[in-house]
Amino acid sequence: MFLYVAYSAYILVLLQSTTPITSIHDLVDSRIECGGLNVSFYEAYYKTTKDNDLKNLYQKKLSGRYFSMEKGLDTVREGNFAFHVGLGAAYNYILKKFSNYDICKLQELPGYLNDKLYVGVLKSSPYKKIFKVGLLKVHESGLETRTKHRLTRKPKCYNEAGNFQSVRIYDCQSIFILYCIGVLLSLIVLVTENITAKYHEIQP
Repeated sequence: MFLYVAYSAYILVLLQSTTPITSIHDLVDSRIECGGLNVSFYEAYYKTTKDNDLKNLYQKKLSGRYFSMEKGLDTVREGNFAFHVGLGAAYNYILKKFSNYDICKLQELPGYLNDKLYVGVLKSSPYKKIFKVGLLKVHESGLETRTKHRLTRKPKCYNEAGNFQSVRIYDCQSIFILYCIGVLLSLIVLVTENITAKYHEIQP
């Protein structure tokens, strides 16, 4: 009974003191598995980036782990998984498929891919300045931001206080290890007692 109460208190403290993941560095050092959207330029970006945290993320957790958006986000919903995907498409899928409980469990890391609008033109193109001025007007007038907000509405969490954080299996691993050690010691004691009893029976 004492062991049960003490370990329950330990789990409660563990859940309350869990260090939040706020950066790519924290994600690399965590036990969370990672994956990325199956598009070619994501992998090219990771291979050419000069950011050490992103390089470590690719080498340790992302290399070869690419999924469709549906598969990746469904795995995120199951827990203990981070998925690199564009926010617009992800928001739309989450709004359609995720419950409020699932949305409240989500965490979003700051983006590290530039999502500003660009138009590719020849270096000596006479349209270069026209596009530059036009895109600046779109950005400065707020039209770009307004369009993003209309097309990609971020899912909101309602009644977050009513949701509970579940205890994961590796949060309880120490009690299972302790249990296995206890079982092993019990078997050793049992075998020792049987050998001792048979020895005394043989003795005249």
